[in-house]
Amino acid sequence: MASPAQGPDTAVPYTALILAGRRGSDDPLAAATGAPHRALLDVAGTPMLARVVSALEACDRVSGLTVSIDARELLAGVPELAARLDTGRLSVLDSESSPSR
Repeated sequence: MASPAQGPDTAVPYTALILAGRRGSDDPLAAATGAPHRALLDVAGTPMLARVVSALEACDRVSGLTVSIDARELLAGVPELAARLDTGRLSVLDSESSPSR
């Protein structure tokens, strides 16, 4: 591993952790748009979380993707994410009560 003075080791692949929890179950933006979860809000035809996953998949230094979300069952209803879950290209970690937990 490289020392801090040398910077990160570019040969080491990283697993990206995507934080997609909510501050509470009553999200006015999600409610106003009809989205079941804020991370699944539609932006120009694509759920926000799917956009983040696609962007990270395009990074050659990212070898794995994990999403931390409080409603994993909702991911199965998003084709772009369900396919990645089925193939193991995306894993899920249940959110805790705060990002630090």
